[in-house]
Amino acid sequence: MRALIVIAILALAGYLIYTNFYAPLSEEEQIIKDLEQRFHRSARAFTGSARMTSGSGIDMMSGAENAVRNIKKVKRELTNVKPDLTEEKAIERAEKLKEEIQEFMQKNDIADN
Repeated sequence: MRALIVIAILALAGYLIYTNFYAPLSEEEQIIKDLEQRFHRSARAFTGSARMTSGSGIDMMSGAENAVRNIKKVKRELTNVKPDLTEEKAIERAEKLKEEIQEFMQKNDIADN
């Protein structure tokens, strides 16, 4: 009897791990994931550019400007995609990304236009 319970628990744990970490993303979730990756890449570029400018005294504003332009582009694309989302997970992920972008822009005094 104990062995049966242990097997059932292991099977349930395996199923939960698979569905949460290994299951393929839906098309909507993949779109949001791609936007997340582009935002994070641009945010790192912005931060790195700002760090290089302050540390070396060399003007690296073009890198920061490109990063800001990309962040704004991701935000626009997210705004355009959000109304068409139907899956709950994709909607939640899009909301989280929207908040993350707004917070980043606010912290770094990036105008929202």
